[in-house]
Amino acid sequence: MKRGGKFVGVIWFVVLFGVLISSSALAADVAVTGKIGTLGLGGGITKNIVPQINGRLSINWFSYNYSTTASDVAYNFKLKLLTVGALADWHPGESGFRVTGGIYFNNNRISGVARLVGTDTYQIGPISYTGAELGVLTAGIDFNTLSPYIGIGWGNPVRQDSRWTFAFDLGLLYQGSPKVNLTATNPSNIPGLDADLATEEDNVSQTLRSFKYYPVISLGISYNF
Repeated sequence: MKRGGKFVGVIWFVVLFGVLISSSALAADVAVTGKIGTLGLGGGITKNIVPQINGRLSINWFSYNYSTTASDVAYNFKLKLLTVGALADWHPGESGFRVTGGIYFNNNRISGVARLVGTDTYQIGPISYTGAELGVLTAGIDFNTLSPYIGIGWGNPVRQDSRWTFAFDLGLLYQGSPKVNLTATNPSNIPGLDADLATEEDNVSQTLRSFKYYPVISLGISYNF
């Protein structure tokens, strides 16, 4: 899916689930949550649906840029985390403990740019190229747009015994094997380079395949209206 299509998708995702959990016009049994964790900074809305079952909309975001130089090659990396989750929390006996399942709209992404040294050589797939032949090398890594989630946690924010509730989540997000995209400015228009880049994409994807499971840990606090 194109980046613009993902943005439109996330808007619809938020609107439709927001309508679902706020069907009582945000009357009773609704809480808001602020949190921080491995998905970044986040917030959410929780509404009781039926006894022991809450519906939850969770939004998380984080961005980080890093630049460095190694062996005269200038690197720039960017990490972008953006997820929107539609979740159901089951609280056995309406307790604070919960079992959570649902799905996340996943726009987590890593990108990087390497400005290569013209006289040095770099291996792409089975072939070595000079920096002058490759030009600027760009890499992008992203994951499945829709990612199932399962986990456990503590905190029932819509209980009526307290306005404020501690929130904790521990789970796994299945985001699929990383999708790697490598491009070079290729100023010399070298035949066969695109095929070698595709081979290198497969090699990097295999190396990073363990990242298809993303650990989710978060701490937060909820306020019950």
